[in-house]
Amino acid sequence: MIKLRGSIALCLAVAMALSAAGPVPAAAEPEATTGAVRGTLIDANGQPLAGYSVKVVDESGQVYESQPTGPDGKYEIAGVPAGTYTFQILDPAGNPISARIPPITLEVGTILTQPIAIVPHKQKKGALIAWLVGGGVAAAAIALAAANNDDNDDGKDKSMSPGGGG
Repeated sequence: MIKLRGSIALCLAVAMALSAAGPVPAAAEPEATTGAVRGTLIDANGQPLAGYSVKVVDESGQVYESQPTGPDGKYEIAGVPAGTYTFQILDPAGNPISARIPPITLEVGTILTQPIAIVPHKQKKGALIAWLVGGGVAAAAIALAAANNDDNDDGKDKSMSPGGGG
């Protein structure tokens, strides 16, 4: 019984000494070194598109790709290093879709949300074109983007303003 009391006293003494020393610092969490890009692919009617793949490509040609979009049209590309990227979008058959999306700049630890509309090309029957849309953009804005696309598939971003600038 005396040994047990001595052990309890020793444990109490150690506990009091530790609590007097202050809190023990937690292990430092590793700093984020990458970011992510995510969003939703929709059609001209605002409906989600399934089976599409979204890629971002950095200035050196390194490609980061999402899994194909699900029934909700959502995509996510995680583990993307900071940098400037352009978009590539592939239809469910793996065919590229012309993208009128300006380059993005991703910073460490950030998640960029990029909703994208895929609409019929105005002058290329059966062809599709991808446009970046902002949050809360109505279907009218998507239709305006489709109306402003042209038959010059030079890869340059076209303005979505009524004047068509470019």
